[in-house]
Amino acid sequence: MMLAKMYANGKITVVVLPLSVLHGDLETRAHQHGLAVSRWSPDPAKFNDNADIITCTVEHLEFEMFHEYVNQSICYENALMTICRYIKTLENTRRLFRIIFDEVHKLIMDINFHNSFNFFWALNLVQIPLITLTASFPEHLVKDFSLQTKTIWKIIRMSSNRKELMYNVIRVDTAEKDLIQSAKDYVTAKLDFYLADERAIIFC
Repeated sequence: MMLAKMYANGKITVVVLPLSVLHGDLETRAHQHGLAVSRWSPDPAKFNDNADIITCTVEHLEFEMFHEYVNQSICYENALMTICRYIKTLENTRRLFRIIFDEVHKLIMDINFHNSFNFFWALNLVQIPLITLTASFPEHLVKDFSLQTKTIWKIIRMSSNRKELMYNVIRVDTAEKDLIQSAKDYVTAKLDFYLADERAIIFC
């Protein structure tokens, strides 16, 4: 968000969100920073092409209307090659600042049953920095992720700026105890110490 505010200089940041619930949160934070944000739509009249941030869903990567809007000056014989025409147009007109893909660990987790993730390669068609974000990506999967996305990634690790969150790994000997039951027992024991407005998230 701060990149778009401080360094974009009027250019557009495209944010790919694999979870629909993330759109509202991003829009709220963008407005708090004085940034205009708009969700991409196949109908140009329904989104602001001059917004600081344009969001789209991962499904849009395989949505032909999105591709057609991307770059009307480029015609590909193969329909798949129209994947990033909108982004390509922004690049060609020097309006594209960055591409950001949030929750990118879902590409590893969901690609076998969510076909849209197979079109991630299209984001590499433009010569603009691609930034991916995740809070739950195991380091041992980075090599496979690089092969899958055909990208050599530079990794930056940092602590969360959300001080209300605490990350913890609980190891369970599954030979002695069922994993799901262990998680249930652990959370049940911890809930007694939670306040009414506190929450926990379990990654399995």
